[in-house]
Amino acid sequence: AYCPPGASAQELCPAGYYCPNPSEKRVCPAGYFCTIGSIAPTRCSVFAVCNEGSKDHSANFIVLVVGGIVLI
Repeated sequence: AYCPPGASAQELCPAGYYCPNPSEKRVCPAGYFCTIGSIAPTRCSVFAVCNEGSKDHSANFIVLVVGGIVLI
């Protein structure tokens, strides 16, 4: 959970960010993805493309696969 400044209640850390502790929210770094409620970033798979602030990597992976098939 994350407790933003001035909030009266804790909330889940938003997607695209990770919250290592209740008072800190950090943007997800490039090469990682962060789902809602993340306390640490998750490394993207080898074939996925994860830019800074990525919320997931599945859609990027599908685009990469489809793009690869089109090029073949």
